[in-house]
Amino acid sequence: SAAWRFVSTPARRFLSIEMDLSGFPQPAESAAEKARNHDLDGAILRIVATQSKGDPPLDGRRLRPKLPELFSLRVVRRVEDEERAPFSVRAFTPLGALEEYILRDKSLKPYKDRLMKLARSMAEEIEGS
Repeated sequence: SAAWRFVSTPARRFLSIEMDLSGFPQPAESAAEKARNHDLDGAILRIVATQSKGDPPLDGRRLRPKLPELFSLRVVRRVEDEERAPFSVRAFTPLGALEEYILRDKSLKPYKDRLMKLARSMAEEIEGS
């Protein structure tokens, strides 16, 4: 027969921080500043950085010396393909703002018509009460 029991062991903390560094001219300095808001002592850190096309890349080799308290660092860089367009006039209504949000979120775009139909139905129901 066998029995199990939990044995607590010391382990390094794993942190994952997402950052939007689009338009930052010095991404390593900006990322280091944002990372310092967390307890990094002995941690294993993953930074997921979103940057615009053409931005200077966030380089882990330049960032690592700025965070000496880390045990390990991994940088994942995501580059946005399209430029961020300014909000259109339709965003000044609640339904317009929702539509703008849906259009900017790639995972929601396929459901846009259905979500907008539901939102209009809810807005009409609220106005009717």
